Amino acid sequence: MRIRQIMEAMEELFPRRLCEEWDNCGLLVGNPEEEISRAGVCLDITPAVLKAAIEEEIELLICHHPVIFHPLSRVDSESVVGQLLRAGISVIAAHTNMDVASGGVNDCLCERLGLRQIEPLGILRREAGKKIVVFAPEEAAEQVRQALADAGAGALGNYRDCSFLSAGTGCFRPVEGSDPYLGQQGRLERVREVRIEAICPSERVADAIRAIQEVHPYEMPAFDIFEDSGVLREYGMGRIGVLDREYSAPELAGMIRELLGGETIRFTDFGKPIRRLAVCGGAGGDLLEDAMAAGADALLTGDVKHSVMIQSLWAGFPIFDGGHFSTEVCVLRPLRRQLRERFPQLPISVLGETEQIFQEA
Repeated sequence: MRIRQIMEAMEELFPRRLCEEWDNCGLLVGNPEEEISRAGVCLDITPAVLKAAIEEEIELLICHHPVIFHPLSRVDSESVVGQLLRAGISVIAAHTNMDVASGGVNDCLCERLGLRQIEPLGILRREAGKKIVVFAPEEAAEQVRQALADAGAGALGNYRDCSFLSAGTGCFRPVEGSDPYLGQQGRLERVREVRIEAICPSERVADAIRAIQEVHPYEMPAFDIFEDSGVLREYGMGRIGVLDREYSAPELAGMIRELLGGETIRFTDFGKPIRRLAVCGGAGGDLLEDAMAAGADALLTGDVKHSVMIQSLWAGFPIFDGGHFSTEVCVLRPLRRQLRERFPQLPISVLGETEQIFQEA
């Protein structure tokens, strides 16, 4: 397997167009044509992660925080980049694109906390969606429709499996070299077919096409992909959702500590019940005003600055600091699962998942 194949899969999952301008994502160390037989995922390339990668003979690390962030004037042999080069380990980074994209850090954080009715927070961009139209014979229409839904097409707000079906007649003439599911070579065929339409996020189009090709009975299934400006997709740095019940601030702090791995939780408390929670993995204190404007009862993030805590006090709006590492590490196992679904033959390790980066006194 070549690194380029992993890069293409990461682009489907976490498109680089979603990166902030100041960010540095993609292949940071290595050659896209290099062949690999083992990979690893991590948040940071720490000394412990690099040591484990060398011991496991890992040839590609997929990290969240870029190992090269600021311009380099030289590469010392003992620097992290120098050691990666000497060990023959390549690096792909997915940072703010993994924060923003569906299925990334913030969606995994919402899943860990059991949030429902999830919406984007801190809108960065709005994009037109795609619409997929495919034609299938009547007896296969439901199978094709379900395959599209399973691939991620047909999601609209809090609804899933959304599609439109209309009956019609398909015409085709199999020619020499064809192997038709219906009809005979050289003869014009008319078949009762169903037109299946479904909206689809841009990053799921490739999955939807593969799904059509896997289940469609025709040798050459007919499908179209249109830009759909009627459905605008909003991308945000954070998320907002609803908890299973109302919590007091101390109760919620205890639940966050239990679910995210036991770090000390800093928080402000104003004696108000909390049900609608805004979240941003990593350092998202600058989303405090966005969370208030979106109708949240509180914000959970990490690396909260002193000035943001003071802002929370003046606003009477609770903020929870769950730690940078603890609010992001939940993405690693889902990331490995998504990559293993695409590359089942590739061993992928999770590295640094329980690493104690800083000691506490």
